[in-house]
Amino acid sequence: MRVLLDFTAAIGDQTGVGNYTRLLTRALLAARPKEALGLAAHVFRHSGWRREVSRALSGCPTAWRVLPNRLIPPRVVLEANEHLGFPSVETLFGTCDVFHGTNFLAPPGRRCRTVVTVHDLAFVRFAEEIPVPHRYRRYIEAAIDRADRVIAVSRTTADDVLSLFGTPAKKVVVVHEGAPARLESLSESRFAEQRERLGIPERFYLYVGTLEPRKNLLRLIGAYRAAVGGRKDPPGLVLAGRTGWSARGILRAIEEAGRELPVRRLGFVPERLRNSLYERCLAFVLPSVYEGFGLPLLEAFAAGAPAICSTGGALPEVAADAALLVEPEDEAALASALSRIAAEPGLCEELSRRGRRRAAAFSWARAAEGTRAVYGDSASASREVRRDA
Repeated sequence: MRVLLDFTAAIGDQTGVGNYTRLLTRALLAARPKEALGLAAHVFRHSGWRREVSRALSGCPTAWRVLPNRLIPPRVVLEANEHLGFPSVETLFGTCDVFHGTNFLAPPGRRCRTVVTVHDLAFVRFAEEIPVPHRYRRYIEAAIDRADRVIAVSRTTADDVLSLFGTPAKKVVVVHEGAPARLESLSESRFAEQRERLGIPERFYLYVGTLEPRKNLLRLIGAYRAAVGGRKDPPGLVLAGRTGWSARGILRAIEEAGRELPVRRLGFVPERLRNSLYERCLAFVLPSVYEGFGLPLLEAFAAGAPAICSTGGALPEVAADAALLVEPEDEAALASALSRIAAEPGLCEELSRRGRRRAAAFSWARAAEGTRAVYGDSASASREVRRDA
């Protein structure tokens, strides 16, 4: 079976979808090192893409090849796919049996079957709050409708696909993401250098993710101020991640809190530094209003970090009993959880044990196995599985 996987999101600095694409690809290659895996990439404006692909897959078996589309800009491809059903997978990247769109989208296949991964439908559930152009919903809905199979990264996301897009249940398969098998972090001396350079406090709570309203960061900052305000030598709050949409109010709140408390915004941080932060934080905090999966939570579990998360979206599905769970709207409960972490070392030890155990229940090897099964199922599936008109 010739599989072609869209690797575009894994080129350059990885966001959540980029990490999913890179780690799943590595696991697929590790499981079947002698079976070639084609990597599709839209590289119309991306210089140095060959170097980026090699870096992302360093140390992997060599049974992969890149098939770049350098001729047509992605936006033009999406418009033509929606209105004309062209260009096809085969036109852009060549022949295959299965094409896997890892980032919501896939061109139509002339002969090949298509699989798309859906990470969340926040842009539909919170359409009034998330400034995503309406055309992207059309593109994604059309790709899901065309696809032979849809991979949802959580039961929560699968339910959203079924209820919001009316997709037939037999097309949708849940394949969870994985926890890192091994964490590569900085040495003590190197981390000490980074701590001094970035102004990271000795003791700190940690948030990792994009700075955007859906992540509920205004409530996190309010809860943090309530939990530590007035204390002598309070623990800090470190926020690591890119600035996203509608973040002006969040940035202002961070700046204001930082005038009186040790609050630090780091921006995007490389993997080794991120892992070092997980290993050294008082607790990892993910208070999102909604998550389609919540990969940073699994990363924190794997590092042994005590965790606090909200009940938003798929987070309870991922966390089970391994984190302190709070309602996303309950700022007082979040403040109480932060205070408990600082005051109860026994609780932190217990959460750390539970987190490591929970992380062990998720693996990229298992994700690769489940994804391979979807490829096989789609290759033998009838084309008549489509959304009801």
